[in-house]
Amino acid sequence: MLEYDNSPITENRTIYGEYTPELFYKINKILIEEIKVEQEESNRFIFLNVWNNYFEGTDLETDERYGYGSINALSRALFGLHFTN
Repeated sequence: MLEYDNSPITENRTIYGEYTPELFYKINKILIEEIKVEQEESNRFIFLNVWNNYFEGTDLETDERYGYGSINALSRALFGLHFTN
């Protein structure tokens, strides 16, 4: 899960603020490993919700805070590589 904060647009606030690229890597690595065990190769999918929603603080693209850290973390998890900063 990327960072997320919808409080500017709704009264029913949802905030996920404990984000780091390393945590994002770990979560995705676990998810990918589970999918490989539980699903046939033709049924292995991962859906990313919101690629670059800057208004809610959710973006996978490069940014000033993490640079390429988020997209690199996802790539490393997908290809079974170790996380590096």
